[in-house]
Amino acid sequence: TMRDPQTGETQPTELHELLRQAGVEKLVVAGLATDYCVLATALDARTRDYPTTVLAAGIRAVDLQPGDGEKALAELRSAGAFVDEG
Repeated sequence: TMRDPQTGETQPTELHELLRQAGVEKLVVAGLATDYCVLATALDARTRDYPTTVLAAGIRAVDLQPGDGEKALAELRSAGAFVDEG
């Protein structure tokens, strides 16, 4: 989804449909930033029931507040994502 930064309103993108049409069955997520984009992407994936792996070596947090990145990882784990620490 895309989120309006001022209103917080979300709207879907075509990514889910493209993944479905391509036969994608699971997702691996890496990128910046753990506590924003990675979190939102992986949570969207879990909402759509994709088995989701987040590569810890391929992400970094902004950490505006100390620990935001770790909180994001805990939220992802709670949502059923696997955080690959290896």
